[in-house]
Amino acid sequence: MAAYCTAAEVKAFGRDSTLDDAVLLLLIESVSDLVDRWCRRTFVPASGTRTYDRIDGKTIRLDRELVALTRITTNAGQTFLPASVRLEPRSGPPYLWLTLTGYSDQFLYSGTPVDAVSVEGTWGYKATVPNPIRLATMKWVLTEYNKADVQGFNSIGAAGMSVGMAWASEAAPPMEVQEILALYRRRRIEAAVNGQ
Repeated sequence: MAAYCTAAEVKAFGRDSTLDDAVLLLLIESVSDLVDRWCRRTFVPASGTRTYDRIDGKTIRLDRELVALTRITTNAGQTFLPASVRLEPRSGPPYLWLTLTGYSDQFLYSGTPVDAVSVEGTWGYKATVPNPIRLATMKWVLTEYNKADVQGFNSIGAAGMSVGMAWASEAAPPMEVQEILALYRRRRIEAAVNGQ
């Protein structure tokens, strides 16, 4: 699990060097995860390979945001390098789909189109965590730290401590943090079924 800020940054931002490091680390990890959930994306780039069904011969819609493409391979033995692929949208990263640029290029498959195409690259929002995300994380951490302080949690030893925050899977950040995160939050598009 990646953290979007450090305990030292939170202390400097809050202008308080007496904040408990162990509690801050617990909060930083939890809040970083909540930022990802709230924004419906991750901001720390990670290298890896994801597999996709071969549905269209030239285009693949990605299920995660892509920062940089390393290569594409198929179960039919094909390899495509970044020079033969157009990443979309052109304003990216992040990229959400890719298209083969060669006129006759097609993603082929052997046996089954299920998981036939492997995309290797760097996944995430950008190559580095945006500064507004770091700032929002620090503000949210300080808000939760101060809540715990008011409730008396800071007197409990941090070892094995479970900070008493009721966070649901869609926990809402404080309003000032929501304002920062608003530009980074992915919109959920839902279709109406049968006019409902």
